[in-house]
Amino acid sequence: MLFIGIIFLIMLILKGISESQDLTFLDENDVGVHYYDRASIKKNSQGNLLVLVIQFPNQVMVAAIQEISPNSKGLFSLWTLYDVDCKRKVYKINEMFYLNKNSQLIYDSTKENRKYRPMDFRAIPQDTVADRLSQFICP
Repeated sequence: MLFIGIIFLIMLILKGISESQDLTFLDENDVGVHYYDRASIKKNSQGNLLVLVIQFPNQVMVAAIQEISPNSKGLFSLWTLYDVDCKRKVYKINEMFYLNKNSQLIYDSTKENRKYRPMDFRAIPQDTVADRLSQFICP
């Protein structure tokens, strides 16, 4: 199942953000502006919703990421694949990708097997991007 999610996300990235079909504003917070792609929403075999969230980080966030990830030079947007279980009100992030201004992939969490581990499901905290996302996509 993870392989299908990876293929799905890579296809969306290759399509490029300028061609994304349906970006919907989620939140603007102290790390940047967040959108989700309504056209990306898919149900997985467990019944959870997979959805692509795109963040345009502010300069503070870009600097923080570049400090811990030197190969993120030129970072323009972060693409994350959220896995949301609406019934249990939990979520996790399966994959993360960084793109530059030309929509070129500069970081791929799926290739960083030893450095990046997908998070476990956790409760959706109130007043967060995950909370806002669940309000939009959960019935």
